[in-house]
Amino acid sequence: MDLLNAITGNRVNYGMNTMGGVRRDVSPEQLQAILKGVDTLEERTKYYIQIATEETTLIQRLSGVGKLSRKRDPPRRHRPTAARPASRATCARRSYAAYPDVEFNVISVDNCDVYGRTLVGSAS
Repeated sequence: MDLLNAITGNRVNYGMNTMGGVRRDVSPEQLQAILKGVDTLEERTKYYIQIATEETTLIQRLSGVGKLSRKRDPPRRHRPTAARPASRATCARRSYAAYPDVEFNVISVDNCDVYGRTLVGSAS
């Protein structure tokens, strides 16, 4: 949020995107701050993924919680929240703008519970 504030002048409503690009360029100083911030974000993201996939206490607390039955609660009824954690490789983005032309893997797991939703969220 600090980076977005420095670039756009606002922490929440950025107003940078416009048809065909962005409203203004970033300065060389802002670019360096962005690159440093992305490095920090990448480092933290890897840490959070490690926690989500290896921390036994977290796994035990989330496994089996909020479990959906495929027969009683078909994942398609709860899209998009429950579809990918229930092994359905579906993604709403595939129908927007340029996304149909972009190759990307849709992450899905077969847990049908809160832990499955955590895994899908941390891998997306």
